[in-house]
Amino acid sequence: MAREITKCDNCGVESEQKDSFQVVPRSFSKKFRTLCPVCFANSDDKVHIFFFWSYVALLLIAVFTNVFFPSVSLGPWLLNIAMFQFFVFVGTILHELGHAYVGRLVGLRIFGIEIGKGRVTSEFMLCGLRWQFRSVPFGGCAHGTVRDTKCYKLKESLFILGGPFANAMLILVCVLISPPGASVNSGAFKGSDPNLMFILSNALILLYTLWPKRFDSEHGKISNDILLLWETLRCSKSSVNQAPAHWYVCEGQESQKEGRPKEASKWIEEGLKLFPNNYYLEWLHASNLTELKNYREARKTYVRLLGRYSKSEELRFTLFNNIAYTDILSGDAKLLDEAEVCSRVAFEKCPWNCYFVGTRGIVLIELQQYDEGLKMLYRAIKQHTERPARALNACYIAIAQARRGKLGESRNFFAMAKKLDPNCSLLEREFKY
Repeated sequence: MAREITKCDNCGVESEQKDSFQVVPRSFSKKFRTLCPVCFANSDDKVHIFFFWSYVALLLIAVFTNVFFPSVSLGPWLLNIAMFQFFVFVGTILHELGHAYVGRLVGLRIFGIEIGKGRVTSEFMLCGLRWQFRSVPFGGCAHGTVRDTKCYKLKESLFILGGPFANAMLILVCVLISPPGASVNSGAFKGSDPNLMFILSNALILLYTLWPKRFDSEHGKISNDILLLWETLRCSKSSVNQAPAHWYVCEGQESQKEGRPKEASKWIEEGLKLFPNNYYLEWLHASNLTELKNYREARKTYVRLLGRYSKSEELRFTLFNNIAYTDILSGDAKLLDEAEVCSRVAFEKCPWNCYFVGTRGIVLIELQQYDEGLKMLYRAIKQHTERPARALNACYIAIAQARRGKLGESRNFFAMAKKLDPNCSLLEREFKY
């Protein structure tokens, strides 16, 4: 029986996973095009980025018009539009801070705040929180969880409501301090109304969080505040009992990010004692074993998970990919055939997945198919949004170039990897070339 193959009209990847593709109308045309998940997400991001820079351009034009042509009425309108977008960004940050502040008040461990979507452009620690700013400055989330189940639904509900409450209070304070309509009546910005724009931007954020909706993020589909609140209030007792497992997962991930895999092991082992067979903890356990360079044990854990979740198509192919990755890092030539098969199966099923693309590239490098392997690694490093994953791909590009005798390029990519993630486990291989 012939297999039905769907092809992306943008990047050309082909797959049997027809349901994963999106059919969207072409710009200024009645025709349609088929896009893979990555190209669809990129097209959506490009729209947001276009609007963002359009607002920046409007701001510059508005300032220029107000300063040099104050009699032209268009200037204040443009300035108001630009200020509205700026205040949406500011309001989003304050919204997430509202989540974080209330979460801490009720006893949650707040790990960090993430603003925007797409590639991470800036990451730093401030006030005990990990801040991440991404390339598309729209939306955000605060990461927090509980360690025990006492008053779980109440704590989670207050944590969720902290964001909308912050925007509501900002609107109220702004209305009380400076009534709407109090526009600037003199100077270069005469006719602009920052007060009204601040109120409207926060009102928009508030409306967005209170209208039930799921949206795409770097962590998959997530619910907005009102939908998340509904899901929290309706979650089963068994789900509540498993909730603290997420606390151990987050602590382990935070230790990993800070380059402390041994400390991560402590959190993971403690979590597994309390929540044996928890999928996320076991997955993190295998990932951390990889960071500790215990590749054989990591592989065994992934194989064990594959046996348990073989009926889940999505998990199965991700596990195939991870088995192939640990096979290669183990350096065991006997596992190279297994790595080739696992990476090929995963890649053929989801050729748009940047993790699968990267692993397939690494396997091809080990098979000495350098041209095709490097092509995939360059593609993966371009698609990845997370710095650690980009660093791993950069390291393997460096390894491949060193094996081809291109030591200058090899040093450049090792330097890139070091800049992206100083804790990357593959950086030590630089000294072998």
